[in-house]
Amino acid sequence: MTSAIQQPEPIDNIDHVWLAQDQDQDQDQEISINWFYQNKEVAKIPLVIKNDDWCTHSHKILNKTQFTP
Repeated sequence: MTSAIQQPEPIDNIDHVWLAQDQDQDQDQEISINWFYQNKEVAKIPLVIKNDDWCTHSHKILNKTQFTP
């Protein structure tokens, strides 16, 4: 994961996501995984976080015919 893309490369490597501590613990929180191909967003995957003890992953299969003119 990265926090941003520049010249179309990730600017950093994120291996942890910290959630806001002031949120109501009974309320679900959501993060999104944004997938990019050639500097264009091709998918946005929402992930719902339901508690403090969670792990998740995201993957995207790209079909080359989606990106050919």
